[in-house]
Amino acid sequence: MPPIQAQLAHYRDPADGRVWPFAFCRSDENPEPLPVIINVSPGAINSLDGCVRNCENVVSQVLDLGHRCVALRPTGRGPGSVYQNQGEVDVFAAIEALAELVPIDRDRICVTGCSMGGAATFYLASHYPDYFAAAAPLFGYCDYRLWDKPGGLTFHMSDWEEPSWLSRSAVFFPENFLHTPMYIAHGAWDRAIAGGVPTAHSEQMMDLLDATGCDVQLRIAPKTGHGLPEEFYKESLNWMLQQKKERHPKRISFGTASPRHASCYGFVIEQFESYGSKASLDFQDNTLQTSNIRLLSFPASRVTGQAITVDGQSLDLQTAEKIVLQKSDASWKQIQNIPVVGKAPECSGPFGDMFFDRTQFVIGSTGCEEELFYHKWMSGFLQKTFKSENGGVHRGGIRGENIVEFTQVTDTELSDDLPDGNYLLFGTPASNAVLARYADKLVVKFGDGYLELCGKRYEGDDVCIVCVLPRPDDKPGYFGIIGGVSSQSICWASHLGLQLLPDYLIFDQGKVLDWGFFDADWSLSE
Repeated sequence: MPPIQAQLAHYRDPADGRVWPFAFCRSDENPEPLPVIINVSPGAINSLDGCVRNCENVVSQVLDLGHRCVALRPTGRGPGSVYQNQGEVDVFAAIEALAELVPIDRDRICVTGCSMGGAATFYLASHYPDYFAAAAPLFGYCDYRLWDKPGGLTFHMSDWEEPSWLSRSAVFFPENFLHTPMYIAHGAWDRAIAGGVPTAHSEQMMDLLDATGCDVQLRIAPKTGHGLPEEFYKESLNWMLQQKKERHPKRISFGTASPRHASCYGFVIEQFESYGSKASLDFQDNTLQTSNIRLLSFPASRVTGQAITVDGQSLDLQTAEKIVLQKSDASWKQIQNIPVVGKAPECSGPFGDMFFDRTQFVIGSTGCEEELFYHKWMSGFLQKTFKSENGGVHRGGIRGENIVEFTQVTDTELSDDLPDGNYLLFGTPASNAVLARYADKLVVKFGDGYLELCGKRYEGDDVCIVCVLPRPDDKPGYFGIIGGVSSQSICWASHLGLQLLPDYLIFDQGKVLDWGFFDADWSLSE
């Protein structure tokens, strides 16, 4: 038998145009499709040799167990990546690039990781519930609240960041594991010491998943801290390779607080009733229960016959390839098409959703010299902190590097016909020519000592807004705005974690005046 030998390969990311590496190793040259074992533990980008060795080690253990597979090690976007945002894009891009090189069995794609990689495993399995055949999070975390428990790490979290943590924490979406078998393992003595993770994370998930009816097992290693004995790793590999994805479940149960992650087995939550909160559905035998959903679509093939019950209401469905249901005044009705206006899964906010795709930082240069100075300073600073402090996007005191390149331009460099993509604009219509061009179409207005959002006024000497809006030129994408009523207003935005913001945050120096999420039509309720 030839020696096991891993390889490095690459893919080009459409968001930033850069080439990113990944490692893989196949157990054999047999043309029969191979199961995939994905390791999403952090640190890969700084140790490609380590990625290669990891893949070879996985395949060696798999062969010892009498199985075959291809091991895949995506690199994420930095040494502190927990494979969220650009990091999760990296995972799926690496899978597709691998599929061009190796025949893979798409019904047997499994994901695993340790510590932060365990957190990434919980995240990926809960946010893509119809994708992975199985998941094995090893001593990982899943609930931001547990960092404030005894033995955890306690540090400040602002109120407006909490919806983002909720949307990222797998513990709030146990129903999403109904068709993804889980092998969870943790050291009995693990605590939040020097990067450790309290055992309570895994114990809590076990209880929740078991109560939900999921296929789950928890293995606790006695007298063990942040790590596991070798036999646990082999056991998890052996278990994963015996799993196969259920593609046509009779029951679909799904929850999300992230519009970006709003689909499961063909059901798509097109719009929430209230953004920043969890939306959920449960479907079985032509009966659908929903919570916090305003607009929903799913394939007609999911329904037997022409009748369905939605939240206790009987509906006779018209013939259509895709069923689209809209809720209004507590009543559901079938509509022909998804509305082209309003929020959609690919453009719903919050602010951090901009950074899944190409985003240009646009400096306002048409104001006074002082404003231009602060615009340049803030743009450079936010780009730097985005890379160094937002890559991990997790609690626990670790700030992971995020290797993302932003393009910075001045407003006057952009043509009237803006190229595709997202734009983070610094300034106001008085100091940024791009904002001036679309001032009449924006729900943000600036005046002398005040600003207005959807007609609501906020006053202050340095009042400022950070918000995300759909592009006003009717092209796909976002306008992000950081602007205030004085030259120095934007300076206090330097304290914000861009990936953790809601749709909008309004403040005057260090005092927060308001924050929240726009409605489905990008307005604000009374």
